[in-house]
Amino acid sequence: MFEFIWHLRGSIRLDSAQTDDAVLMRLDQLLARQRKTVVERDTASLAFDNPLWRDLAGGNWQAMAIYDRGRFWIERHLEERRLHYDLRSLHGMVWCLFLTSIACFIGLLAGGLVGGAKFAPAISPNKTWAGVFGGIGSAIVGSQFYSFTIIGLTSSIIPFNGSSRWSLEAAGTAILISATAIAGDLFESWLKRRAGVKDSGNLLPGHGGVMDRIDGLVPAAVVLALLVVSGISQ
Repeated sequence: MFEFIWHLRGSIRLDSAQTDDAVLMRLDQLLARQRKTVVERDTASLAFDNPLWRDLAGGNWQAMAIYDRGRFWIERHLEERRLHYDLRSLHGMVWCLFLTSIACFIGLLAGGLVGGAKFAPAISPNKTWAGVFGGIGSAIVGSQFYSFTIIGLTSSIIPFNGSSRWSLEAAGTAILISATAIAGDLFESWLKRRAGVKDSGNLLPGHGGVMDRIDGLVPAAVVLALLVVSGISQ
């Protein structure tokens, strides 16, 4: 579950007219265009390794940027050959930032426009149930856009047929991340109320301090990290 945040794994059937060498040569050319460094190659497999930080302003941010390490290999299964792939991505952090930003912005907008019943008036008088549901709902919609954008990028590299699974996992992740972000925002409001201060700091005048900008992102990132450590996302 949630493995699409960190990995893309699977296999595709190869045409009998394509030789192993021809398939690997096409992959070599693809990786060369994406400026990925092939670190291992034999007659039936190849691997690349290009951490994003090696070229922050260059080729690593092209179509295959979300995958910084991976392996392709060919196996024979009875009368067919299959190209297997295991690509590791580091876009979990982008995913987390994207969802929390959408949940916070749309939640604030929905709360202001719709109004209605207060969510936690004793802690944060301005938060409403409309804002909560607006934030979570927008994160779900945003997750579908993000996940299918990734599918669109990777489909030019590998034919992909797991969109329905990605869609469900993306929605589940969006609910978890956006709810955690809202809880983090509420917790930071509670801390400020206990301390008797309006802002968490003076570094961002008019924005309530730095913590007001990342109070949702920090716990959301921790939750994603825990998923990885626990093995749920593997």
